[in-house]
Amino acid sequence: MLSQKIKELKDYIYSLSQEEQQILLEKITKKISLKNKLIERFSNKERLEKEIAGMANDPEIQAEISAINQ
Repeated sequence: MLSQKIKELKDYIYSLSQEEQQILLEKITKKISLKNKLIERFSNKERLEKEIAGMANDPEIQAEISAINQ
C-alpha cells in the first residue's frame, strides 16, 4: 500500500513531460547504481581491509600524510 506522500509524488511525476520524466529516471537510476556500488564496495570487509592496506602503503598517500602532519 502506497503512503500519501508516494501517491502525491507519483501524481507529480505523471504531470511532468516525457522528457522531464526521462531525465528524472536517469538521475534516480544513476543515484541507485552509485549507492549499490558503495554498499558492495564497503560491505566486503576483506576487500575494504586490502584497500586500506594498499592506501597505507601508497607513497603518494604517505607523502600527503607527512605534509599534513608538518
